[in-house]
Amino acid sequence: RDSRIWYADRFIDFPFQRNIHQLPEAEYQECVRGLKDRPNEHQTASFEEMLYARYGRGIADKFLVPYNEKLYATNLAALDVDAMGRFFPHVSAEEILSQTDRPEGDGYNATFTYPEGGAIQYVEALAKGSRAESIHLGERVMSIDVAGRVANTSKREIGFDTLISTAPLVSLLAMCGTDYDEEAFDWNRVLVFNLGFDAKGLSGVHWIYYPQRELCFYRVGFYDNIFEAERMSLYVEIGLPREMQAGYDAGEKWLPRPAAWSPINPSSPRITCCSIRPTFTSRRVRSRKPSEPRPCFRRTVSIRLGVTVRGGTARSRTTSSKREL
Repeated sequence: RDSRIWYADRFIDFPFQRNIHQLPEAEYQECVRGLKDRPNEHQTASFEEMLYARYGRGIADKFLVPYNEKLYATNLAALDVDAMGRFFPHVSAEEILSQTDRPEGDGYNATFTYPEGGAIQYVEALAKGSRAESIHLGERVMSIDVAGRVANTSKREIGFDTLISTAPLVSLLAMCGTDYDEEAFDWNRVLVFNLGFDAKGLSGVHWIYYPQRELCFYRVGFYDNIFEAERMSLYVEIGLPREMQAGYDAGEKWLPRPAAWSPINPSSPRITCCSIRPTFTSRRVRSRKPSEPRPCFRRTVSIRLGVTVRGGTARSRTTSSKREL
């Protein structure tokens, strides 16, 4: 994995907290002071408090808080201390202050695989091990009788010995008719733009993180650099609150539909194809007393695209949307 962070007009190696020595000197010193003056970590009650207590105000304010706010599309004070589990690369103060560059080895995806034909090849590989007549598409599970081991779909009843669900947890609970505390669960949506170009872009990097609050997207990744392809293909990820629509109906307001649009700069690679894919991300919220108000999170999602048709005139679109949690 070769992942970077775009900060202060430069690339910083991931994770940010281990590589603050790559920052401009004044910002590095600010992070060191915050690290030395950080509060007692044993008294933290939320994910946000943990970030400030473990890494100090400088590191938290510059990257950890704004990036994760965009990723989870929520107020981090509402999340459990261990909300990210193994997906968060913890680093000790001693490692941070060592000021040494080292090969990337942090996180759950320090190495990764990706099939050359796309992630659909994982699905196709699983399908090869199943009987074709046992695979049913376009059929929604409406309810599940857990005691009777029967799933009721939009077309029939299916008995089962073991059921494996990939549905969001709250959806599975609803299908099973299981009562649960709605305040104990929260989630966000991710809108993914997949873009194909007719020329090569940045080489070597697999993905880049963007903590800047003025940018609506939090990560941009390069499929072509995984396979060393000659033309750029990338994905752009935008975190949305649970109430916001995430799908083509939302995406088409932001991105022109025609396949032959290009950036205003004629020397830039030309967009040749585009797809929009919504995904669903769950997280654990911290416990709150019944009288405690739910933290409010204001989010403005805004994207502006300048585009032109070869030989045509330039135009652009801007869309803004604000939601509160």
